[in-house]
Amino acid sequence: MKKCWLFLAPLCAMVLMAGCSTERDAEKAYTYLEKSASQEKGFNEQQKPIVEEEEREQMLYDKIMTLNMSQTEEVKTYAQEALEHIDAREKRMEKEKQSIDQAYETFTKAVKYLNRVKNKKALPHAKKMIANMKARHDAFGDLYAAYKQSIALDRELFKMLMDKNLTKDALQKQLTKVNQTYHTIENHKDRFNVLTDAFNKEKNSFYEILHLKKED
Repeated sequence: MKKCWLFLAPLCAMVLMAGCSTERDAEKAYTYLEKSASQEKGFNEQQKPIVEEEEREQMLYDKIMTLNMSQTEEVKTYAQEALEHIDAREKRMEKEKQSIDQAYETFTKAVKYLNRVKNKKALPHAKKMIANMKARHDAFGDLYAAYKQSIALDRELFKMLMDKNLTKDALQKQLTKVNQTYHTIENHKDRFNVLTDAFNKEKNSFYEILHLKKED
């Protein structure tokens, strides 16, 4: 059992360049784009605490593995503490999802304005932003589903460890399931991060062409 730490790339935020002449639709899109980025603040705030919970679980698992299974009380104490950390990160993951979903809903309000941008150089970047954000949200959905499955398997693992009659074969089978979900999470995490970087790149180009931004 080796955790895959859940660090995810955030959306970048910009500040409107004062006094510039820009398209009305572009400015409306800008308002929703920046509100969307701001709404992901809750998502960003959960990143470090989730990783810390994962690290504590790994530490407790490692401690259990150094014990003899006859040391029932110590195993039980560590396993119960690990279960508390699992509950805590599950709640934080729900907060992440709420933040991502809220931000995506706001982004969808920018879509009609992005599609109406008249600047021929900016429009392709607007189209790519729309496609990348849709794919990014789908990727997070896949990541969330895999992470929920991982939480369920981790919870089951620590409950199994409290069973003094647990066999090595049963433990190994559970660890195989757990590690498979970690691999799946890693793949979804990488895709999410790639799509976030792609979205931020297109957004930056869109803003530069229309003179919409000044770095915050």
